[in-house]
Amino acid sequence: SRGYATQIFKKVTGESINRYIINQRIEKAKELLRNTHLKINEVSLSVGYDNPTYFSSVFKNEVGISPREYRQRNIKYTSH
Repeated sequence: SRGYATQIFKKVTGESINRYIINQRIEKAKELLRNTHLKINEVSLSVGYDNPTYFSSVFKNEVGISPREYRQRNIKYTSH
């Protein structure tokens, strides 16, 4: 059942399915922000958020800074 699967998932990972998905999306977004020229709205779509404003809100809540600020602090790609 769904409830049982949810319990097993939490036992194995230590977190809920929803929390796991958010963490995975944010980690992928951080990678894209560091290593690509994608616009914030493109990063948002790439990690499963249709609404870039909502994505930015979730990102800031999880990371403590906006996606734009994160990119500025952690940029790894060259401007060429």
